Amino acid sequence: MRVPNIRHGRKFAVLLCTSFLLAACFEAVAPVVRRVDPYAVEDIREIGKVVGETTDWALWDSTTEISNVLVIDVGRPGPKGAVGTARRLLQERGWTHVIDRHPTIESMTSTRWPDIGLSIEGIEYHASHPGLNPDAEKLLKDAIAQTGSTGVVLLEAQRIDL
Repeated sequence: MRVPNIRHGRKFAVLLCTSFLLAACFEAVAPVVRRVDPYAVEDIREIGKVVGETTDWALWDSTTEISNVLVIDVGRPGPKGAVGTARRLLQERGWTHVIDRHPTIESMTSTRWPDIGLSIEGIEYHASHPGLNPDAEKLLKDAIAQTGSTGVVLLEAQRIDL
C-alpha cells in the first residue's frame, strides 16, 4: 500500500488557500458598475427630440452607479407645463409616477424596467435650485438657448434596485 506524499497535500492546501484569498481580494478590489438598461434609455428618448445628453456617476461601497441624463424637447407644453407633458408622454409608454411635485419635478418607474427610476425636472426646478447639479444645469441652459423652446425638460434615469 502506497502512503500519500504529505508535501503534495501541503502544496494543494497552500494553492487552495491562495486561490480563496485571491478571490476575496478580487471581490473587494473589483468594482461593481451598475448601468441603466439601454433599452429603457431608448424608450425615454422616444418622447421628444433629444437636445442634450450626458452621464453622471456616483461611487459608494466599491459600486459605481452610472445614470443617464437627457435633455428632451417635448414640444409645445400643455396646460400642466413641460413636466406635465413629459409625464403624459411617458405614461403613454407604460411609465407610472411615484412622486409628484408638479410642476417642477416628478419621479417615475416602469413595469418593463422595475429597476429603473426616472426623474423629470423642469426649467423652474433648476432656476429655484441653482448650483445643485452644475453639469445638468449647463446642459439644460444650452438646450434652451439652442432650441428657444419652453418644452425642454431634463430626465435622469438611474438604477434603483439594490
